[in-house]
Amino acid sequence: MRIWGKVLGFLFGLMLSKNFFGALFGMWAGHMFDRGRGFDFDGMSGGKEDDVARQAAFFYTTFSVMGHVAKAKGQVTNHEIAFAGAYMNKFGFNQ
Repeated sequence: MRIWGKVLGFLFGLMLSKNFFGALFGMWAGHMFDRGRGFDFDGMSGGKEDDVARQAAFFYTTFSVMGHVAKAKGQVTNHEIAFAGAYMNKFGFNQ
């Protein structure tokens, strides 16, 4: 049984909201993470395919969040595009 997501979610929810309902929400979010939304962090799974899938999910999530944050204020600036392009070049991706 995975429990670390629930424990950490409860603690973070309590710290951020400073009330019991926030802690319960954090525990629920941690439960969802434990149920399969997260990766197996114990390192027991091994395998090259798992590493490739984990890296693909990390980069997809990273650049998706960067795009959403840049678009949140309504317009993506040239500086933000250059920043994302520099990171893509650093990681060896084609733009």
